[in-house]
Amino acid sequence: MTAVAIAPAAACPLCGCHSATVHSRYWRTLHDAPCAGRAVRLRVQVRRFRCANPACPRQIFAERLAPLAPARARRTARLTATVQRLALVLASEAAAPLLTACGMPVSPATLLRIQRGLPLPTVPPPTVIGVDEFAFRKGRRYGTLVVDLERHTPIAVLPDAQTATVAAWFKQHPQLTTITRDRAGAFAEAAVQGAPQATQVADRWHLAKNAGEVLERVLQRHPAALRQAAQAAFLAGAAVGGLTAPDNAPAAGDAAPAPERPPGSAREQRFREVLALHAEGWSVRRIARALRLTWRTVKRYIVARELPRRGAPSPPATSAITPHRDYLRERWEAGCRNGCQLWRELGERGYTGSLASVYRALKWLHPGDRRRAAAGDATGSRRTLSPRQGMWLLLRTEGELTPREQAARAALLAAQPAIAAAATLAGRFLALLRERRPEALDPWLADAATSELGEFRRFAAGLQRDGAAVRAALAQDWNNGQLEGQINRVKLIKRMGYGRAKFELLQRRILCAA
Repeated sequence: MTAVAIAPAAACPLCGCHSATVHSRYWRTLHDAPCAGRAVRLRVQVRRFRCANPACPRQIFAERLAPLAPARARRTARLTATVQRLALVLASEAAAPLLTACGMPVSPATLLRIQRGLPLPTVPPPTVIGVDEFAFRKGRRYGTLVVDLERHTPIAVLPDAQTATVAAWFKQHPQLTTITRDRAGAFAEAAVQGAPQATQVADRWHLAKNAGEVLERVLQRHPAALRQAAQAAFLAGAAVGGLTAPDNAPAAGDAAPAPERPPGSAREQRFREVLALHAEGWSVRRIARALRLTWRTVKRYIVARELPRRGAPSPPATSAITPHRDYLRERWEAGCRNGCQLWRELGERGYTGSLASVYRALKWLHPGDRRRAAAGDATGSRRTLSPRQGMWLLLRTEGELTPREQAARAALLAAQPAIAAAATLAGRFLALLRERRPEALDPWLADAATSELGEFRRFAAGLQRDGAAVRAALAQDWNNGQLEGQINRVKLIKRMGYGRAKFELLQRRILCAA
């Protein structure tokens, strides 16, 4: 498309004086938004004028085409706006092919330049904010995201999560009245230094998470109790699902027999090496590097009083084949060992599951597996409950548990008095969080501080140090819920860019596309 400017005069961009004296003309090419999927290119005839102001240092100037396009631009303003929106929503490598297919050819490098050239948005002064960290590289380098909780909008991205950086940002905003945060000490100290006038509010979800982690650490010290709970769950499931426990299976409350393990096995040796190095004062990560283990495995070895066991295979779970297990057992005992034949027979009886499920059920009926189940370390049950699974069993209400889970919970509570005491303390703390009862916090802190559980004593001491923020969490409605959603969005943006964006580009993608 060809166009010609028809304004009788133009204003000098330097002095603002209007002139109608044309010096010369030239052609300017602009890419415009597509029409019916076809790319549009504008050829615009632009005039040069002589400035009418003798004192102006610019004697000749070209007329401006605003608002069609800014000076020296190769795209119209509306095409640039469309490209900017897609570049912010998608990564440059993903947006470039889409824009080209839609009649707006542009390269990924151009999209990156467009994003970097965007100005940071101006926002009204915030009064209620939430602050949390996100990972540039997990475990290595972290940044800070600040969200205006009243407007549900991210307003700042800081290059690190250091106390000095966050406190400096707080000092630039003296109008802050409320700051929500997790229980990280860096943010608490930054709020004290940079915004002493603001009320700090601890996030209730993080408080509940911390209480669950404390209960989980208590369970890590009692692996035998976790095995007893898994055994009780298997026996309860056997009674419900029609399975029969072996004749020599111990009672649900008895300890499961330990498996036979070679005295000098490699796993046993690593376990002893971990304990020996820890006794010498080595840190968890240093031990992990030296023995080529994960730090979580090293920590689990240190906390546990014995080597965590590996148990027998899990029994078949409840599925579409559960109503047909008796028929499978009868056909197996009658001598039929053909899985495909049994699968076809079950199909005639109404079975709609897969052949793989039939083979899994037959594997459990194999004599070798049944012998292993009868003599195994958990009487055919799953190998053991993890501390996290045990934590969820203890924190959920009775009405939320299945019969198998109720049996496992009862066995877990009966196995150790320390577990029952820890479950009671954790349940009381979660109840006062849910019911928002600040008056119940001090009695709970007193009971936790005087308990025999070191994990809860340390947890109570930490809550005492952060007492004002914890009480504000029970009294106010603000929390970090929407901030966690924004952190999740930051992770999506980083993945779309394959984690290669520098801080300036990532900052604009987070703030400008909000």
